[in-house]
Amino acid sequence: MSKKLLISLLAIAILSSCVLVACNGKESGGVFNKETTEKLYIEEDEYPFVTYENGERVLNEEGQFVVYSTNENGVIAKDRFGDKIIISRPFQPYEGEGFVEEYGFRFTLPEGWKTGDANGEYINEETGESFSIDVLDKSYQDYYESNFKTYENLLADKYREQGVSVTWEENVDVFDDGCEGVVRFTLTTDSVTNVMYFFRNCGNIYKVLYSSKTEKAQAVKDSEVPCKAILFKPYDYFEPVTDENGREVKDKFPTQSVTGETKESKETEKTK
Repeated sequence: MSKKLLISLLAIAILSSCVLVACNGKESGGVFNKETTEKLYIEEDEYPFVTYENGERVLNEEGQFVVYSTNENGVIAKDRFGDKIIISRPFQPYEGEGFVEEYGFRFTLPEGWKTGDANGEYINEETGESFSIDVLDKSYQDYYESNFKTYENLLADKYREQGVSVTWEENVDVFDDGCEGVVRFTLTTDSVTNVMYFFRNCGNIYKVLYSSKTEKAQAVKDSEVPCKAILFKPYDYFEPVTDENGREVKDKFPTQSVTGETKESKETEKTK
């Protein structure tokens, strides 16, 4: 048994019955009751989580886990009224039945999908699709410029002759309303189509990558299915990006393109 964390509980009022219903989960009676000053214990390595009927862990308004407090014998503690005592513990990412709960987002796995070997990777073994969600420790503008340069280089004839096709779309409407500056960069070769999205949400720069062996139009359409299954949450993964003078770098989002317009189509028009 790992070292137990000693918690001294301060007195606060019993939550209203409507709150109790939301937090009871499978077990009945749990309350945030701190009227007692007795010493209560919680296992550091395995918390007795409060859960909903489907097994999902209950989070409080601050995004922390709601757990039952235990006494020194590992038994769920009760207050003087006989109600189980509920407290909160810091959130940690975890995988549930059909979903993954991370600090900054919740991803509901579409049918046929499962988590992969790498962190943040998801796969569909039946179709051969793969999908990943990453958070970038850099400014939006830097990532935009480096990827747009890559896109322009791939427009060269030598790559076209090798069967490489690229598309650059700005202000794409795929994710929820909190996502800003959504860019979709699609790269297709003879056998694989990779669709990358990057954008800002709640101050974080996200990169979402989808890969499929289908042709471009179908791959782009299919990529939107897992994208729409992401629900973002407020959370700061990194400190704000600063310049050489220590000032925070403000993100500049593309404004010159309308939704769905592609840079590839512009280049094609120039050559006509």
